Order: sequence, then structure tokens, then C-alpha cells
Amino acid sequence: MPFINNALFYFCRLEEEKQELVADGRHVIMAMDGENYSLKLAGLTRVDSGFYRCIATNDFGQSTQDCEINVKCAPQLSQKLADTKLTEGDANVVLSVKVNSYPEPKVTW
Repeated sequence: MPFINNALFYFCRLEEEKQELVADGRHVIMAMDGENYSLKLAGLTRVDSGFYRCIATNDFGQSTQDCEINVKCAPQLSQKLADTKLTEGDANVVLSVKVNSYPEPKVTW
């Protein structure tokens, strides 16, 4: 966690547990210019979607800000259709798929 001007600031991803982001100079870049602190995420993929929090702390207290990032991406079928053998007259046949995408896709059958 970086200290700048005796203040601690860090960014984390909010999942079931806080996952502190670590600057790697390529995908995650943190910077400071005067009083402006920034987090740059490069090369986003769908897995980067989620809730993020910035936490600034000094000897006198703490302040936080949260935001949600939704990465636009093409639909991805993560649960595929399965071949099924049925008997004539069967009722309540359900075919379902699971789709991962943002924005929400239009699904047609």
C-alpha cells in the first residue's frame, strides 16, 4: 500500500472479500498528481467487471468511495445446450443456456 505525503491510499476490488489491487505497471497502474489520485486499468476483460473502492487514510481518519465497473463484451454461452432424447407427448421440456455478457443480450430461440 503506497504512502504519499504521509497519507495511505489504496484501491481494492470488492468481492466476497476485499481484494487489494496491486500496481503492475501494465494492467493496473496507480498514480498521483498533486491532490489527484488515479487508478488506471488497461486491457480490460469481462472478469474486470465488479465493484471497486478507493480508500484514503491518514492519522486523522479515513474516507472511501465506491463504484461499479461493467465491461462491455460479446455474449459468451457458459452453459451450453445438451442433446436430449424425448418421447412424443412429453410435457414441460425446458432448454436453457447461461449467457455472460454486458450489456444484457437479446436471446432468441
